[in-house]
Amino acid sequence: MLMALPESLRDYVVIHELAHLREPKHTKRFREIVGTYYPDYKKAEAELKRYWLLLGWNSVWRALRDVE
Repeated sequence: MLMALPESLRDYVVIHELAHLREPKHTKRFREIVGTYYPDYKKAEAELKRYWLLLGWNSVWRALRDVE
């Protein structure tokens, strides 16, 4: 579902996942790493939650998610 997100949120997701290579858990250090590369990460996290909610209600994206 990443392709359904705006580019800025896709960037945030990539940075978030790359930060897990340095810090596996969502610790203070993890947030510091993410914040170094994406200073407005708290806003991105809130926006991402809204997108996941909207995409969960969208029948097309729900059907794509369920395809294996």
